[in-house]
Amino acid sequence: MPGSTDECFIPLLEKYSGRRLHVDFEVCYDPDFVALGNVVRDFLNPDLVVIGETSAEAGQRLEALHRKMCENKPQISHMSVVNAEIAKVCVNAFVTLKISFANSVANLCERIPGADVDAITQAIGADKRISPHYFRGGLGFGGTCFPRDTKAFISLAEKYGSPADLVQATARVNSYQDNHLSEIVLREADEFNDERIGILGLAFTLNTPVITESPSIKLIKVLLEKGLSVVVFDPLAMANTRTVFGDAIEYAGSAEECLEQSRIYVVATRLKDYKQAIEAYKPGKPFTVIDCWRIIDPMQLDTQIKYVPLGRYFTKQ
Repeated sequence: MPGSTDECFIPLLEKYSGRRLHVDFEVCYDPDFVALGNVVRDFLNPDLVVIGETSAEAGQRLEALHRKMCENKPQISHMSVVNAEIAKVCVNAFVTLKISFANSVANLCERIPGADVDAITQAIGADKRISPHYFRGGLGFGGTCFPRDTKAFISLAEKYGSPADLVQATARVNSYQDNHLSEIVLREADEFNDERIGILGLAFTLNTPVITESPSIKLIKVLLEKGLSVVVFDPLAMANTRTVFGDAIEYAGSAEECLEQSRIYVVATRLKDYKQAIEAYKPGKPFTVIDCWRIIDPMQLDTQIKYVPLGRYFTKQ
């Protein structure tokens, strides 16, 4: 949290080392700006480097390390330690604003005939004031960083008596996204009178086993509370999911195997394998796929498959 280095860590260093800031040592705060699933790439090719420093000399030494490691030439910003701490929280809080706005557009599009969130966000994302990054409607944000820093910004604002209406609204939109997905899945389950739901994708994003604050994990908890059974598949996140649910849910060995065990499926991450498996699948009876990120081409689906895309207007078939 902003202020921690000056108020806590430097005093601890001085107390237990017997040394003094500016006399015997200096401190830098050097936050990372990497996304899980792309950590190595982002670390070697950062958009920015923020260095909070207690002295210019210490900051320059740290900059020299970054210059040696980076494959690109990022902007490197030197500032006070507390400013760097605030900047780290603000980056993630701002990205969640973009995510939640895109999700609000997606929710609107589901209600307007002919509307498609992708057509809209791809177009307006070309405006340099907006940019296309992290601007795709779908599920709520999860992981270790975005929820944490959203809460951190709100807590920091409350501590200093500053309004945080925008970030509080972001948190509400994110909670709504989780509930919205649950409602759609439960509605489809009622229509089919099916008591088993399949979920493809358990991690909060691609290329990671991390399930912290994952929309899929939240959905599974709701489904189990409603007395439904669940079968899941994710090539990286199965082991972590098992530590949460144990034998309360079933674990398939592949996307294809998962598809054989239910009639209602949620595609929760944008893995190409899920798209290929579902587009090739030939069910022997009516089947529903809820496509949270619109990765599937509905024209490729078997006629027995009902397609429910989040972020697009759809009617019951």
